[in-house]
Amino acid sequence: MSIAPVIFSLTLVASTPAFAGNMDDVKGWHVSRTVTVNAPAELVYGYVADFNTWPTWTNWGSDKDPEATWTFSGEPGAAGHSMVWDGPELGNGEMVLTAVSENQGVEYDLFFDGNKKKPNPGVFTLAEADGVTTVSWENAGHMGALGRAFFKKKVEAMIGADFEVGLNRMAAKAEADHMAALVAAAQAKLDEATAASTAAATAAETARAGATAAKTAADEARAAADNAKRRADKKTLGEAADAAATAAEEAAKAATEAEAKAAEAAKAVEAAKAELDALAPVTLTAPEAPAAPAAPEAPAAPE
Repeated sequence: MSIAPVIFSLTLVASTPAFAGNMDDVKGWHVSRTVTVNAPAELVYGYVADFNTWPTWTNWGSDKDPEATWTFSGEPGAAGHSMVWDGPELGNGEMVLTAVSENQGVEYDLFFDGNKKKPNPGVFTLAEADGVTTVSWENAGHMGALGRAFFKKKVEAMIGADFEVGLNRMAAKAEADHMAALVAAAQAKLDEATAASTAAATAAETARAGATAAKTAADEARAAADNAKRRADKKTLGEAADAAATAAEEAAKAATEAEAKAAEAAKAVEAAKAELDALAPVTLTAPEAPAAPAAPEAPAAPE
């Protein structure tokens, strides 16, 4: 068996109650590495449990063997999902998921050259805390006594080096996905806040215009009452002026409340901008929220 397919055989394991594994039953190489990923386990699991992604992040993709081919079958994230590869540099082999635990890890068996009598077991486990996922990956593979005596350390060193490259690539991809999701959510929040601020500013402008119109009407009603010559007319018009003044006061109050809402909406836009800027140095520039108009002066109560 060549070294190339051995390197490609990296299997994934960690010591957790979810996966017992059978690493100790394998006489041969044993390699273990761990990486910390600044992303939730759900994102990392998407790479681990779907063999379709493996050629994109492991160190045994088309960059190592441009002539290699991969065939995938079964449902990703389910027992029975498999990957078969064949290439002049990578050799040929197969991986089959044997057990899964969503967002926690997977177990699988690895076979070389169609030999299914001695599966090389693998387990990939994830442990998330505060949005950060620790990924543990352990490799065990069969070797004869002579191979263990002369090549075990060399094989473990070669596998370990590729193992680290693969883990770091996967971590970078998962973190990029996570950041993209955060930025998209922050941008959506900013867009929503901007739309709400614009609507609030429009409502405040409308309320202010209504208050101004009501004040004008009250002033005209008071002037009409003051100019009335007949006593009865003065009384009637005075009552109308009082009602108009009350309406103007209510309109002014409504405008003030609308402007306060517009100011709060503008603050929400600034907060959403800050959140987005903290995630990405260069982001889309949101339209400026309209300034809240000044509240109109309430008319003086009629004498």
